[in-house]
Amino acid sequence: MMKINLKVAFNAAAIVFLSVFALSACVTSENLMSPLSVKTKKEHIALRQFKDIPIPNTAEINVDKTLVFGTDDWIGQLAVTADQDPFTLYNFFRKNLPNHQWEQITAIRAPTSVLAYKRENRVLTMQISSTTEVYPFSGSDILMTMSPKDHSSTLPNSDG
Repeated sequence: MMKINLKVAFNAAAIVFLSVFALSACVTSENLMSPLSVKTKKEHIALRQFKDIPIPNTAEINVDKTLVFGTDDWIGQLAVTADQDPFTLYNFFRKNLPNHQWEQITAIRAPTSVLAYKRENRVLTMQISSTTEVYPFSGSDILMTMSPKDHSSTLPNSDG
């Protein structure tokens, strides 16, 4: 019968356990962070696809509330969350949308601010409101609705 030295066996088991624990700790922490990092990167990449509208650098797309069709002349609703307060974002869009050839139709600063712009064959309507869901102190939800401009409607003739 073979004799096993308990001290040697215990030390070997301890070394194996600590090695596995140390290696798994590195892998686990990387894997735990990975899905969140990948999601955030995808959200920022997705927002960069909307080149015809200015979007704050820290904004993130809310994929659950977004439905967009097309690429360059896209239409639909784009839901974004940003870490700035609504009044800062209101000023951001009023300043930067004209730089993207958007012409203001109307603007209302309120607890839920509304901005409307037109450009070529599309109309952009934005609603900016305060949120504490993602950013606990000063965040905003921005709902952008892009629709085609109605070319069929004309003003009635004043001659009657």
